[in-house]
Amino acid sequence: MNASRTPKYRRLINIFNELSAVFMASGDSKLVLLATSLDKALSQFDTPPLPAPASVIATGLEQGLRETPEFFSALPDPLRQQMYATYRTIVERHLPDYFAKDAQHLEKIMTRGKIRNEREWYLVRYQVDLLEGEAQHRDRLDQCYRMLDAFETS
Repeated sequence: MNASRTPKYRRLINIFNELSAVFMASGDSKLVLLATSLDKALSQFDTPPLPAPASVIATGLEQGLRETPEFFSALPDPLRQQMYATYRTIVERHLPDYFAKDAQHLEKIMTRGKIRNEREWYLVRYQVDLLEGEAQHRDRLDQCYRMLDAFETS
């Protein structure tokens, strides 16, 4: 079935199934534990009836997808960078416009200079994870830190 014709909740489940397999194969104890938890959670979507409407499942899975990179921040290099790259590749295969839409939204947040909600917090936090350690992005990284701090203390 064409990815664009596959329901969004099913594409998100496919993403998590692929990520789980990668996490398990990594051999890293934290990622193996995450894979085990993902597999257990995803098993409830294997057989009908679904435990909730598909749109509700998609919303929850998408939030989980946004939170996934948080697990990578504690990993040692080069595993951390490998997991970010793998995550991006898998997501883009199933949701080709996912990161483009996020990039547009991130630019609006950066222009505004303020995080309004948890979804935006995760977008900025993911940006930080990508930019940390890259001296050429210091100004943008500092702006991200200020916005994250302001949101967390508000």
